Amino acid sequence: MPAIELAGPSGVGKSTLANACAIAKSAPVSLADALSGIDASPFTNLLEQVAATAKGERLERRMSFLCRSLWRLILARRSPEPVILDGGLLRRAHGVVALRSDVPIEDYFRLMPLADVTVFLRADRELIEARNRQRGGDHDRSAEVAAALATDEIAVKVLVARNANIRFLDAAQPVERNAEALSEIAWSIPGRS
Repeated sequence: MPAIELAGPSGVGKSTLANACAIAKSAPVSLADALSGIDASPFTNLLEQVAATAKGERLERRMSFLCRSLWRLILARRSPEPVILDGGLLRRAHGVVALRSDVPIEDYFRLMPLADVTVFLRADRELIEARNRQRGGDHDRSAEVAAALATDEIAVKVLVARNANIRFLDAAQPVERNAEALSEIAWSIPGRS
């Protein structure tokens, strides 16, 4: 049942934090059980619009990741234990919808299914860019980082309007401290023991 989505731009530390936590990364639930009672049709209809208007390289792969993120969220919401979603629907919003589609990003955030808790990892732009440089690669990602940060700000505004359960962690803090905070968040979800 408790799904915790980690959000933030590439390089902010989502995967590092997810790997440092003693919380499951996948749900031990069958897809058939996960789908029972779920109506995601408004969101899947929007995804069809995204696919119809999207452009750019590796589009099929990006759409596949987006759909996989949707299924992972649905599975996680049926799990008896907390599940961390690293690279969930919020992460996919930037790469597919904001950059490559004519669909307004606000509509995506307004219709997307929500995790029980969304944890935004925050860091200043310089730190994120430095982490991306450490990862390697042959191109400057500063424009991507700026765009992803702007997309996250829109996401926060829309999710607040939806009364979503949102938390923030400072990605500049030691990963062990954030892992402890994330575990506390996971086990404090209403209905958890």
